[in-house]
Amino acid sequence: GCRLHLKRHASHVRLFGSSDAVAMASSLLDHLEEMCAEAQVEAPVEKLSQSLLDSIARHSCVTLKTQGSKLCLMGFKTAVQDALDEIGKVISSPDLIPGGTADPPNTAKE
Repeated sequence: GCRLHLKRHASHVRLFGSSDAVAMASSLLDHLEEMCAEAQVEAPVEKLSQSLLDSIARHSCVTLKTQGSKLCLMGFKTAVQDALDEIGKVISSPDLIPGGTADPPNTAKE
């Protein structure tokens, strides 16, 4: 077996166990990392309700947080893309945002 210790504020993982178990766990984490993505999108954050953002995150199965005027999305690659598509629809639809905007989002993937 192998034990994982996650550093929440430093994006750091430590593995404990036999060298074989640590090697296997490290390989599995590397594979998982390849499946994940993080993306940021410029958005009128102040105009998007928390319930709307929560709904998009839940529906797309991503973690979503605001950073100034950007939304940061994290999760599996396909889920992040689904969430970006949904956010793009919301931002480009004046009916869905009080005060509306028709500008498409500027997406910058990392």
